[in-house]
Amino acid sequence: MIQILSDDVKQLDLSKELVLTDATELPFTSLLLKNGTQKATSTVVSWDYEKLDDSRGLAKEGSDVEEFQISDRTTGNSNVCQILRKAVNVSDTALAVTVDSVSDLFAHELTNRISEIKRDLEYYLINGIKNVNTTDPRQMDGLLKFVSVDNKIEVADTLDLAQLQAMAKKMRQRGTASQNLALLCDYNTFDIVSDLFADKTTYIGVTNDFGSPVKLLNLTYATIIPYIIDTMPTDTCLMANMDYLKLAELRPLTYNLLAKTGSSTKGFIEMENSIKVLHPDALVEYHKTV
Repeated sequence: MIQILSDDVKQLDLSKELVLTDATELPFTSLLLKNGTQKATSTVVSWDYEKLDDSRGLAKEGSDVEEFQISDRTTGNSNVCQILRKAVNVSDTALAVTVDSVSDLFAHELTNRISEIKRDLEYYLINGIKNVNTTDPRQMDGLLKFVSVDNKIEVADTLDLAQLQAMAKKMRQRGTASQNLALLCDYNTFDIVSDLFADKTTYIGVTNDFGSPVKLLNLTYATIIPYIIDTMPTDTCLMANMDYLKLAELRPLTYNLLAKTGSSTKGFIEMENSIKVLHPDALVEYHKTV
């Protein structure tokens, strides 16, 4: 629980607390935070896709350098930063009353709000649908909106090893396969993957970030680490290269004490951020149709 609050604290950066909160229960957000945020300078974040030159680099012996190559950055994408906020209001009476195992009720309530705001962030990072209507709160596009049509596997068949191999092969062919790809699963696909690899699972060491064993699954074209994502749509999973996914941060999670009015203490936490997908083939989606 946070132990930093007093009437003298008007504002406080809670970035570290956000990283440590519910790391196992909210793994995707925790992975992004572990990899570090990118500073956003506007409510709109834009980026270029980078494509390697595909010409063959033969040269004659002793020849001068006359041809130069440059990476293609003519295409890209964008997203918007959204604001998430949670507020706390605890009466002076409630603060004075003894609550079992709670030494500071306001700090306890604030800790709960951090868990809630991280849960909300994970939802929008996956399921967000961009909204820039000025009459409504801004909303970012989530990962599911960045999956290209060619990288979607939508079939009536239950997920199997061949489909997982096909997902990894797509990424290998497009240059985005790597060791330790994240497989972001709903509960159904996570159970299926666990059964498929029941006798083929390698456990990598316990990490400080999550505090629990992580499964490393070997495919022909990549290795994957599956994670349960509570807010992933049913019968859906995303194979993701985390190197290309960045959390853009316009404002970090910050606690703000509100002016005292009446006999209660009030404050709120707020952050403003977005998701960047830096390669058009960083994601492959499987979805079982009805």
